[in-house]
Amino acid sequence: MFDRVKKRIRIMRIIAGKEIKELSRDNLFRVWAISVFAVVAGLNIFATMPIHNIKKSMWVAAVFLRPARGAELVPSTFPAAFTVVSTILLSLAVHIASFKTVRKDYALDSNRVFQAREYPNLAWLAGKAAGILTAFMFVTAVTLIPALLYNIFDPDATVDLAGYLFYPIAVSIPAYCFIIGVSFLLAMFVGNQVLATTFLVLLGALVTEFVTKPYCWLLDPFAVRLPILKSEIAGFPDMAGIILSRSIPLIIGVSALAAASLLY
Repeated sequence: MFDRVKKRIRIMRIIAGKEIKELSRDNLFRVWAISVFAVVAGLNIFATMPIHNIKKSMWVAAVFLRPARGAELVPSTFPAAFTVVSTILLSLAVHIASFKTVRKDYALDSNRVFQAREYPNLAWLAGKAAGILTAFMFVTAVTLIPALLYNIFDPDATVDLAGYLFYPIAVSIPAYCFIIGVSFLLAMFVGNQVLATTFLVLLGALVTEFVTKPYCWLLDPFAVRLPILKSEIAGFPDMAGIILSRSIPLIIGVSALAAASLLY
């Protein structure tokens, strides 16, 4: 039993490595990653500009951090703000990459190829999901470098290194897992990339905008309604609520991945 588990983990690592190499050679992935880095770096520069008559957080916080609406975008909130921004901007690329890799294999392979493989579909799809997740988590980490550098070199700012680790784990990983799992399922039922993307964007918009309080945070893939800002005095306002809220998109994504493996 243990040897079988080790073998499947090794297979998943091989598939994940192959997926990372394919993504790194994909021009769309490169352009998207550079564009998101440029946008987030530009927002970081704008947030640190000495503008006295305009609240620097006015539109950034209003759009991406609803719990912080009206709050000043200060260096202590940089990790949360820019993690949410980069996660939202990268999610569409995550969907495109997930849908594309599954449809390509689904179209090229035949049922005989499926039956002749040594490993199950779950290991195959889990390896691909791990590769996509790793690649985009790397891009997310890179987009946070300008904010981290500002925190380090600004003599008046405090460096919250734990925040730069916590927010990508708490925000980006559940969001990407949700997108990957749902995209894999859509690839099974919808053969058209445009229709699948439209459905996913509409689903995200409906969930984000029209799920009413007080339960809106229960299905919040991008943590735009969740109070995740850490207080320098009291810490996180509701750690149990954060764990519960972020576990829901993670569970949905993993469940969708498992369901896709049965249909693959």
